Amino acid sequence: MAVRLCVCHGDADAAQIMLSGVSKESLLGLDLRFALAHMMLVKGSRADARRAFETLREHYPRESWGEWGLGILALTEGDAEGALGHIRAARAGGWTIPEIETAVLKYLEGYWRSNRVAPQEEQFLALFEELNSVRVCYRRLNQRG
Repeated sequence: MAVRLCVCHGDADAAQIMLSGVSKESLLGLDLRFALAHMMLVKGSRADARRAFETLREHYPRESWGEWGLGILALTEGDAEGALGHIRAARAGGWTIPEIETAVLKYLEGYWRSNRVAPQEEQFLALFEELNSVRVCYRRLNQRG
């Protein structure tokens, strides 16, 4: 989890250091495979990250790791509609991960900071209701100038 949190916060270097001490057997775990793919994305290797996320989705269709990753990738590419599709598919598994919530929040914050409305904002908020309180905070801050 520590590796995933480092990557989630954009600290791929710290995650890499942590991974250097991980056994090869541990690297076979889906969460660490996801973390490695996410680290590729954070480091700017979108094509490699896409292949890794697609591999997770293909080889482990019942788990949602690949869909979560592709949703994050779509958000970083500005494809909100594509991200929503991946997120909905992943949420069908009945669970969520902090990385996707962080990615959605970063996407929406760009709009909220400028007091604009995101085209798919309500759809994201329907999936992540807890982000409504963050939106309210930004609205209050924008009203105060």
